[in-house]
Amino acid sequence: MAFVRHSGVTVLDRETAYPSYILFTGADGITRLIDLDGDVVRQWEYAGVPPRLIDPALNGGRLGDVGVQLSDSGDPRGGIYANGTVGQVDWAGEPVWEWGREAPGGAARQNHDWELLPNGNRLLLVTVPRVVADLGDATVGDQGLYEVAPDGRIVWQWLAGDHLDELGFSEEGWRALRRTAERDPGDPWGYLEMNSAKSLGPNRWHDHEPDGVFHPDNILVGFRKANIVALIDKRSGGVVWRLGPYFDEDDGAQHQRINVHKVPRPLDQISGQHNPHMIPVGLPGAGDILLFDNQGGAGYPPAALGIYAGSRVLEIDPSSREIVWQYTAEDSGLPPWTFFSSFVSNAQRLPNGNTLITEGMQGRLFQVTPDGDVVWEYHSPYLGYGVAGEPEVRETRVPGVDRLTRTALVYRAQAVPFEWVPVEAPDPQGSCDQQHGGPGIPRGARPIPARVTRGVAQGTGDDRRAVRGTGMDTRRHRRGGRRLVAAGRVREVPARAVPQCAADPAGGLRSVVRRSPGRRHRGEPASRVRRLRSRRRGGARRGADHREHTAGKAPAATRSAVAHADPHDRHRPARDPLVRPGGVE
Repeated sequence: MAFVRHSGVTVLDRETAYPSYILFTGADGITRLIDLDGDVVRQWEYAGVPPRLIDPALNGGRLGDVGVQLSDSGDPRGGIYANGTVGQVDWAGEPVWEWGREAPGGAARQNHDWELLPNGNRLLLVTVPRVVADLGDATVGDQGLYEVAPDGRIVWQWLAGDHLDELGFSEEGWRALRRTAERDPGDPWGYLEMNSAKSLGPNRWHDHEPDGVFHPDNILVGFRKANIVALIDKRSGGVVWRLGPYFDEDDGAQHQRINVHKVPRPLDQISGQHNPHMIPVGLPGAGDILLFDNQGGAGYPPAALGIYAGSRVLEIDPSSREIVWQYTAEDSGLPPWTFFSSFVSNAQRLPNGNTLITEGMQGRLFQVTPDGDVVWEYHSPYLGYGVAGEPEVRETRVPGVDRLTRTALVYRAQAVPFEWVPVEAPDPQGSCDQQHGGPGIPRGARPIPARVTRGVAQGTGDDRRAVRGTGMDTRRHRRGGRRLVAAGRVREVPARAVPQCAADPAGGLRSVVRRSPGRRHRGEPASRVRRLRSRRRGGARRGADHREHTAGKAPAATRSAVAHADPHDRHRPARDPLVRPGGVE
């Protein structure tokens, strides 16, 4: 049985996307650093949960060091029990620090998150198997935090089981929590599924109120199964600020939760959230909390979820507890269910105001503008197997329930500044010659991947219309595929076609930018949209002097024509998620 899925880079607008490398661990357990063309710059034969390329300012100036998991514990449950040792490797992949064998129980059991602190210590999110009195007599996977010094000493610790009464559970919530722990004390993801831990760092709230709760050393954590985001006071260990677990919401409102787009507005029910963190100083939105609200099943008792399954990224003002920015698929002009990951995932604010999003369940990484335009998109081609599609659980545990399935899951991704690694930053205009080894292709040409779908071959009528003359243009297929039209003829887009480059009539070559069909931006008058549409319709006539380039010795069957972007429409970010060219798996 064959399934078709996107693979590699499918959208790239170089004028609007923020340039960086991207680090992630694929479902095959290998950590890779890629550029925005999807090319692998470096890889390490270790998984990270998450992997993180370390800021040289925290690492003695060393470039290219990566935090990963170095060995397994051997615990067949996997998940939060799987890790044996965690550490740091250099650019060449050689370990420079490792910890875990000296941990209580002989294994680090690091999971979900970690951080290198300014003092040189590491904050590790860990699992401690133990009896939690509030949950009964069985041994459960209690999660918490260790601060570990470079010499391996644990200098501070915090365990969730000691603070359950600070998390705001109702009586019904307590009953549901206890029943869950009693039903499956060996759950490989724990009874709370603590999935994030990040110190606040310098922030404007502390600047304005030094004695307030937002001290830079305090740690923001998330509990996925409980729908809770909590702030831990580093000095006392107490929970001093919290979102969740419950929110005021009228019956039935859950069905519109994913559709509401007015901001600012009070925060409503989060469910199964991941990666809450305070946006650092120097980035747009600094001091707000950014999180990936999965809207997946979670809660004690379970939170009501709506008809339209979809995830959202929320930016929250921690003082007013209001949503001040959000992203859902509808911000890209698509139905809410086209952006959905019920578990894993994260979001990261970028210096130009864009946001890097990991739709982890799908293995999809993408970058959006503040208006929701998708300006870069990548689908991980790296597959692995895991129970319920979770690569960290590789052995079945519950008969009649657990099965291994193939997955492209990506837990988290990180945008990495070029200056953090010991290689020359890529040319922002790129090189087809460098990319594909094709002779005679000028530097500055950019690859445009191609895509094929079954629906393309079935187009009729306007879908088969060719543009007259010598210009090139594209037409979306009514079934969601894409045809390339050039010089009065229709050309099919072959699977795994060698990417081509678009000629710039002013000389040299430039990247192709796809435009959304007349989507109206906030505050943009309808007359302007009509003018833009008119310009697009005239694009093929203005492109008479475009040139088609091919890559070296690539066979003719793998060549494709490409479209030149409308030069009058550069101010609008490229976004056409209905047209996703790329390799097909």
